[in-house]
Amino acid sequence: MSVRRALVDCVVLSLHDACVFYPCCKGCFSRIDVEEQDTTRFRCLKCGYSCLREQVDYRYRLSLRVTRDRWIFGVTVFGACLNQFFGIHASGLQRLVENLDGASPRSTLLEKAVQDCFIGRHFIFGIKVTTTESGPWFGGHVANGSSSKVHYIASQMILPKATGLEGCTVVSYYRLLLQKAAEYELGSTDPGTTS
Repeated sequence: MSVRRALVDCVVLSLHDACVFYPCCKGCFSRIDVEEQDTTRFRCLKCGYSCLREQVDYRYRLSLRVTRDRWIFGVTVFGACLNQFFGIHASGLQRLVENLDGASPRSTLLEKAVQDCFIGRHFIFGIKVTTTESGPWFGGHVANGSSSKVHYIASQMILPKATGLEGCTVVSYYRLLLQKAAEYELGSTDPGTTS
């Protein structure tokens, strides 16, 4: 079974999952979980890697529902290729959210920032596909004419040059939303202001 790589221009329709980072193994990049016996440690169930909670690294996982030529399918992008879109590495974003996350609206604001920065925009995804799952970009087709349950893993994500979105990152937009929310809260709790 031969593997081919396709650069696929798609429009993002929605987030498939609101969680955009996860604690990862430094060895195999799999998700790591808190150990049952010692909650100060994390362990990788795949390769056995273990570390203290303070040493955990985080990795991006952006799962999207996209469209191309009337085909709707899922694409998930992992890792550092997303740093340019978020404006910070995943561990930095996790610390930012953790340090600020005294209330659930902050998580909602992060999700809004991610949605607003990706939904409706064109991106080029580098997708590895086998000849049996070639999809519409290699002249293939999806069984029963439906592609809504098909999901690909992208090894890269590129912003087309013509879009003019350089400089806008999820983190910069998230900080702007946090600032606006704080100003709103301050204005609504300030006894000197009138409605």
